[in-house]
Amino acid sequence: MAVLSESVRSSLRVGYGENDDAWNYTVSRLNPEADADSLMLLAEAMGVFQGVEPAELVSTEEYQLVSYL
Repeated sequence: MAVLSESVRSSLRVGYGENDDAWNYTVSRLNPEADADSLMLLAEAMGVFQGVEPAELVSTEEYQLVSYL
């Protein structure tokens, strides 16, 4: 049995702060084939821009079923 799928969409949610001071950014990747290192570089750049370290990183990816053998 084999399942073939292709990546459709991916995103990265970067959370800053805690409790009432928390805020999030969600970044959708146009290229779902981009690797995890590129997402980490993006998160680091956002941290530098904000002047604080991210408190939470959540990466998600959606797949579409191509065939089921």
